[in-house]
Parts: sequence; C-alpha cells; structure tokens
Amino acid sequence: MSQDRPQLASLLRSVRELLESLTPEVPPERRYDVRVGIYLLEVAEREVELATGFASEDARRLSHFVGEAFPLPELEAAFAARLRSGAFDARLDDALKEALALVIHKVRVVRPSHLEPGDR
Repeated sequence: MSQDRPQLASLLRSVRELLESLTPEVPPERRYDVRVGIYLLEVAEREVELATGFASEDARRLSHFVGEAFPLPELEAAFAARLRSGAFDARLDDALKEALALVIHKVRVVRPSHLEPGDR
C-alpha cells in the first residue's frame, strides 16, 4: 500500500513549528541560532507558496514591457541594462512601476513585514 508523500510546504511548516516549540528549552546563548533557522524556514515556506506565481507574473509583465521573451533572470537583466542605458527614459514612470512590482514580489517572500500593508 503506497502513501502520499507530504508536500514540501507541510514539511517546512512542521520543522518550523517544532523549532518554535523547542525555543524556550534552548539555552539563551543558542536562541539566536534557532530564531535564524525559524526565519529561514518561514522564507522557504513563502518561497514555495508564492515564488512560482510571482515568477510567472513577473516574466509575463516584463516580457510585455521589454518586448522580448526570455526566462525571467534574462528579462530582469535586460530590463536593468535598458533602464541604466536610458532606453526607457520616455517611459520612465512605467519602468519604475515595473521595477517596484519586481521588488515588492521579492520582499513579499523575504520580509513581508517591511512592506506597506496593501503590498503584503
């Protein structure tokens, strides 16, 4: 009889919750290390939950804006190079909106508490 394998998000959450429950028992000089581990697991949970959708959305948006179809890392590089070169100066407000959308997606994964409530 086969069993379904647990989802990655569920595994990450279980380990994070275990560390959180053990934190009071950890010697004070090691609690920082445990908190770092908990934080990294939280980032990984958000990465699993959000990053694929963000990457697809960012690639679609940037591809339309840049006028090229590349994988997201190449689109980001092309966007940044063209922004630095002045190629988007006539559309600078739109380019800045694109850049802000990219940054918001990245911060929502790494540290959503640093965003305005409407961007979380």
